[in-house]
Amino acid sequence: MRLLVYFFSFLFSADGIVLEIDDQAYSIHDFFSRYPKKQWERTDSLQKEKMLNDFIDRELCVLEAKRLGLHNDPVTSIKIYNRSLQVLVNESYEYFVARPLLPEENLDLARENAKRELFINHILIGHSESYLGLPPKRTIDEALVLSQQIKQDYAGGENFAVLAEKYSDDPGVKENSGEVGWVSWGTTVAAFQSVAFSLNVGLLSSPVQTNFGYHLILVSDARPSDYHYMSSDEYESLVLNITKNSIRDKLRPAALEYDEKMIDTHGIVFNLDAINDIVLLYVRQ
Repeated sequence: MRLLVYFFSFLFSADGIVLEIDDQAYSIHDFFSRYPKKQWERTDSLQKEKMLNDFIDRELCVLEAKRLGLHNDPVTSIKIYNRSLQVLVNESYEYFVARPLLPEENLDLARENAKRELFINHILIGHSESYLGLPPKRTIDEALVLSQQIKQDYAGGENFAVLAEKYSDDPGVKENSGEVGWVSWGTTVAAFQSVAFSLNVGLLSSPVQTNFGYHLILVSDARPSDYHYMSSDEYESLVLNITKNSIRDKLRPAALEYDEKMIDTHGIVFNLDAINDIVLLYVRQ
């Protein structure tokens, strides 16, 4: 039976249903929220069967637990409640601390681009001020001129990999010939990703400056990312998390300011004597 379920799981229906258990329908989204699509695509048929069986086993366990009323057990209910409180705390900090710091245009870019990933190649032309282990001695202006010349050579028919091996200052170029690989939104520096995700497949960018030097970016392929299969609510949460990377240094000060504001707003008064007794008891132990 498991093999049949595994086999027919690929024949997704028009509404995205993968399988049904006791009239409970499970969609493509349900499955890929547990197992990322990239992980599924990279595994062999035996591992795929194990993943699908694991998914079924987990869902059967949940259904059986609900049938037996375990979610109403007092101890289990307390655990569920405590976890829900932690989720609520996390969501509060997201909404009241992180969200106000994020420019709407950054969120819009993430919403637009996070559902796809690109296969990227690049040529890095460094200079004496580049963030490289052994930066070249050329000046910033010389690096720009060389980058522009390489772009012209590519437009004239030169092979990208050959140009990368000849000119790129990327430390790994000898092994990868300029291939960066599959890149998702939010995983590279802002200047690099904004240009990369604006390129059409097969087009070489103009020189893009980062702390590492000037990049010539070539997108050779594109495909849906794991996030493509998320629900709208999950995707919005993902967009927020991705975009937060650009404000990491601002989050802690903002959180501390928010905490102080909440203490003042709600008139919290500490019982210092009781706190002191607790501290003394802890020290004695």
